[in-house]
Amino acid sequence: GAGAGAGAGAGAGAPFDPKTRYKTNTKDLWYSPIFQRLTDMEPPKMPAGGFCAEEMGLGKTVELLSLVLCNPAPPLESPSPSPPPAAPGAAAGSAAAAEPATTSTYLSSGITGKCRDPSKLVKSRATLVVCAVSLVGQWVAEAKAKLANADVLNIHMYHGTNRCRDPEKLAKYDLVVTTYATLASDYGGKRKGKNAADAPSTADDNDLFPPLGQIQWHRVVLDESHTVKNPRVAHTMACTALKSNLRWCMSGTPINTDVTDLQGQAQFLRFSPLDEKAYYEPVRSAIMASSSSHSYEPMHGDYYARFLSIMRRVVVRHSKKQTTADGSDLLTLPEKDEEEVAVTLPPSERKKYTELYTTAKKAYDLFRRQGPECVARNYLQISSLLLPLRRMCSGGTLSEKDLSLDAHAEARRRRLEEIQSGVSRSPKEKKAAAKVAPVPPPEPGTECPICMDALENPLRTKCSHWFCEECIDGVISSLPPGAARKCPLCRSLIKPEELAPPMTDAEMKAAATAAEREAAEKEAKKAEKAKASATDSEVPRPPAYVGEAKLKCLMDELKKMQKRDPSSKALVFSQFTSTIEWLKQRLSEEGYGYRYINGAMPLRQRAKAIEAFQGDPPTTVFLLSIRASNCGINLTAADHVFILEPALNPSLDDQAIGRAWRMGQTRKVTVKRMYVKDSVEERILELVKSRKQDGSG
Repeated sequence: GAGAGAGAGAGAGAPFDPKTRYKTNTKDLWYSPIFQRLTDMEPPKMPAGGFCAEEMGLGKTVELLSLVLCNPAPPLESPSPSPPPAAPGAAAGSAAAAEPATTSTYLSSGITGKCRDPSKLVKSRATLVVCAVSLVGQWVAEAKAKLANADVLNIHMYHGTNRCRDPEKLAKYDLVVTTYATLASDYGGKRKGKNAADAPSTADDNDLFPPLGQIQWHRVVLDESHTVKNPRVAHTMACTALKSNLRWCMSGTPINTDVTDLQGQAQFLRFSPLDEKAYYEPVRSAIMASSSSHSYEPMHGDYYARFLSIMRRVVVRHSKKQTTADGSDLLTLPEKDEEEVAVTLPPSERKKYTELYTTAKKAYDLFRRQGPECVARNYLQISSLLLPLRRMCSGGTLSEKDLSLDAHAEARRRRLEEIQSGVSRSPKEKKAAAKVAPVPPPEPGTECPICMDALENPLRTKCSHWFCEECIDGVISSLPPGAARKCPLCRSLIKPEELAPPMTDAEMKAAATAAEREAAEKEAKKAEKAKASATDSEVPRPPAYVGEAKLKCLMDELKKMQKRDPSSKALVFSQFTSTIEWLKQRLSEEGYGYRYINGAMPLRQRAKAIEAFQGDPPTTVFLLSIRASNCGINLTAADHVFILEPALNPSLDDQAIGRAWRMGQTRKVTVKRMYVKDSVEERILELVKSRKQDGSG
C-alpha cells in the first residue's frame, strides 16, 4: 500500500478541523474527528511540514533535494497570497505533496514562533539543513551526484572556525548545511551560563542568535532528527529557536528507545500536543498495554488510537518491503542475509571473564537488596558494571583501568549508605555563572562512560571525568528540580556551569609556551638522571589483558570473504576504541587496506575516508564507531557488515546495516553479528529478540 501521508496545517482530517466550526450564542465550538467530540478549546496549530521517516536506505537525502527543487519559496517581493498547486508528479504520501509552498500563510499563523523583533530577521528563500558532522560533506556530494545540473542549487557548508557569520550572505544561498554542534555553539546555551536543566522548553533569551537565528528561512530540515529527542539540551533548543516557514524532521528511526523520543522533535516542529511531556505518559501506558496483549485495538484506551491518528497526518513513511497498489515492489534491493556468529572464549580469557562477572554480580546485589526503586535511581552506576565485561568480550589490548570494577567501589559504598540512612545531599546554591577555563584535552581514544563511544564535544567535570556534551546534559536535565546533580561515575557533586571544555590547539600551544621556562629546568634534571642510568633499560609494563578470541574470528571471516570474492568490502562496527585500535594494527599486518572514522574526527578527514573506501578497490575494510558513524553515511561499496557487539537498542543495528543495504546497492549484502557464548553479550541478544517478539523493541 501507499505510505502514510503528511499533513500540513489544520486541514481536513486534522485533529481540529476549521471546516467543522459551530457557532452558538455564547461561544464557538469545534468538532475534532480524533477526539470525536465538540470542544471550545483553542485549536492547536499543526506543523507546516512533518516527519520524513522513510526507512534507512530509501533516499531521504534525495527526497529532500527533490522537495527543494519542486517546491521552492515564492519570490520575496511577491507574497503569493494563495498557495500554488502541488508540484508536477508529486504523489500522495510524498513530502512535496504535503508541503504548502507559500510564505505569507505561515508567517501570519504563528508558526515562526516567538521573536522579539521579527522586523530584524533577514528574509531568505533558502533551506537550512542541520545534520551530524559526518554528513555535511555527503549532502554536498549527493547534490552534485544526483542533480543533472550541479549548479542548479547554490550550496554552502556552514561549518568550521572560519565559517561565514554574515546572515545577509548566508540568506542568499539556496541550501545551507550545518551541524548540530555548530548550531549549539552559536546559540550559546550553557556557555552563557544557561542551565539546560532549568531552561524552559522555548528559550527566548537567545531567540535571535547570530547568524542562523537571525534569518527567516523558507525551510529548516533536521537530518537524523532523533538527535534532538531531548528537548532541554542546547542543540535542541537551538534548533527550536530557528525561524522558518516550513519545518521537517528526517529520520528512519524517530523513536529509538521510547515514544518520548518524539518530544524534542515535536518541539522543533511546533506540534501540539506532542511537544508537551505530560502528553506521553498515558500514551506510553496504552502502547505497552497494546503490545503486551499483541493487540493494537483501542480497547486499552483512546490514547493509543488518538496517538496513531495524529501521527498518520504528519508522517511520510515507506519501507523496503512495501508494495504499490498493483502489488509490485516499491523498491527492489539485493538479497540480505543475517547470521549470528558465536565465539567461544579460550580458558585463559574465560577465567578472567568469570572473575569480573563475579565481582560485578556482588556489586549489583548490593543495589538489588535495596529494592527496585534503588535499582532504577542508580541505573547508570549499575550499567557501568557491565562495561568491563563488554570490553573484555569485544577484545583488544586493555589496561587495568579498562577492566576495573573497583575504581568507584568507595563511591558506591557511600551511595548505598546514603540510601539506607535516607539522607539525600542537596546541592549548594549556585554561584554566578563564571566562564570556565578550558582544560587540557582528554587522551586520544578516551570514551564517554555514558554512551560508551568516542567523545563528541567533550566536557570535563570537576572530578576529572570526561563525558560527551549531549550525554552529560541529558543526565543533568533528566533530574527533577532541586535534585542534587552528581557525576554519573563517582557521585561527586557537579555544577553545569563548571563543566569545562577542552583547550583548542591554539590554547594548548600558548599554554605550552608559557610553561617552557619552568619545564626547562626539570628537563635538564631529567636529562642528567637519564644519562647516569643510560645502561639501565626500562622494561615496558605489559597490558593487563589482551583479548583476541572474537577479533581472530573476525579476521578469519574477512579471509573467507576475500577468498569467495576478492572484490568484496566490509564494514566493521564496534563500540570500543580498544577493539578498533587492535584491528588497525592487525589489518595492516595482514595486508588489508582500511579506513576509519569516529565521532572526534574532523570533517575533512571523514569525507576523505569515505571517498577512499567508496572509490578505491584495495581499500577493503571500513572501521566505524557504531554510535558516531551509523547514521546517514552512504557506504554501498561494502557488501558485508560485521557488528562486533550486540546493542541494547536494535535501531543502532538497523542504522548500521542501512549504510550498505540501501538504494544504490547492487550486490547481495551479508550481515554477521558476533557475540561471546555464555556471556553478557548472549543475554543482550536474547533480551533484544524478546523485545522484538513482544512488539516493544
